[in-house]
Amino acid sequence: MSFPRELKHYTSIPGLGVQLQAQWDLYHTAVQELCGEPVGDLSFWCGMRTRTPALADIALTYLSIPTNSVDAERSFSAYNNVLTDKRHNLTDENTKRLCGLYFNAVNGELF
Repeated sequence: MSFPRELKHYTSIPGLGVQLQAQWDLYHTAVQELCGEPVGDLSFWCGMRTRTPALADIALTYLSIPTNSVDAERSFSAYNNVLTDKRHNLTDENTKRLCGLYFNAVNGELF
């Protein structure tokens, strides 16, 4: 998979603007020097902190976001309990209220 190299394609990422062009160029130089070795993981960006501090901070922020959590799984489970086949005609307001009830339940029971 090939991604565009120009920084202008990525300026919608918060903190990544044209003022980081020099660091962006250093990043691409480092990638070319590594010739196929893994890049883009946490250890790579920790090593890049000295050469590209602002760019590394942005990358480490995004790479440190958990892709899954118990809270997210719990939310999906609650939504599945609210939005069943028998409840497909709920209004948005009633769906919000039912979700609030499910999310505020303790051990499956409302307090």
